Amino acid sequence: MALPIRTLEEAIARIQALEDLRTQDLRRLNEAYAFKEALSGRPAPPGATLSVPHNDTYANQDNVDASHALNLDYLVAGNVQRLISARLSFKLRAYRTYNSLTFSSTGAGTSHSHSHNHGSHNHSHSHSPTLPTSAGSGGNNIQNLSGTLVNNSGGSVSFTVNENTDATNTTPSTDATTEASHTHPVSGSVVLGVTEGAVATGVTISFDGVDQTVALRGPFNSDVVELDVLKFLTQTPGAGWHVISLLPSGLGRIQAYLRLSAYVNGTLR
Repeated sequence: MALPIRTLEEAIARIQALEDLRTQDLRRLNEAYAFKEALSGRPAPPGATLSVPHNDTYANQDNVDASHALNLDYLVAGNVQRLISARLSFKLRAYRTYNSLTFSSTGAGTSHSHSHNHGSHNHSHSHSPTLPTSAGSGGNNIQNLSGTLVNNSGGSVSFTVNENTDATNTTPSTDATTEASHTHPVSGSVVLGVTEGAVATGVTISFDGVDQTVALRGPFNSDVVELDVLKFLTQTPGAGWHVISLLPSGLGRIQAYLRLSAYVNGTLR
């Protein structure tokens, strides 16, 4: 039961209180209506302001190797008030290409002839023996191939036997048939079709270039579902583009998903 109004001030205060209640009720009604319409994909009334829970999912897949990571780009939008959850899932698959290349040799190709030329090298073997002789009345004659040596007084006589003249070394000649270039004819074809290789293993995870593999209990050699990575993501609203990089130890293919849950500003102008 309402109390009686005794003064003008009490009346004004009562009216003001009723106006405040009406304003609050109207705001709550608008928020409820905006929330309902936002969840159903329809616009809220003009001027309605609220925080709406929202999910974003980012996905990517690609062939990878030890030098080329799978980069999963995600966006923190300008209307994000606060991130409340970030779950990373990825599946390790076999490397995949879409054609097959075959080659075979069709001949020996142009011959690659070459030579090994050696210049002649003449050298001498000079021998100079000394023969002792004794004096004689008729002389002591020593005969060699080039003449007669005579020593009548005894002692010894020296001479050269089998002397060869030393020749200057010659430079190897250039072979005119020497060829530096050659060919190997081949025949090949490309066939369209799916060819698979190794499965990705030893996956490490980086957030904006910072490796957090150990903190996440990696590296990873099997599929991962809903890995909590919230603390590694930026919490700054409207921060723009960011990247999660998944790098394997070798050849493979990775299929990745990031689910972001956040409160977003539902104000409509």
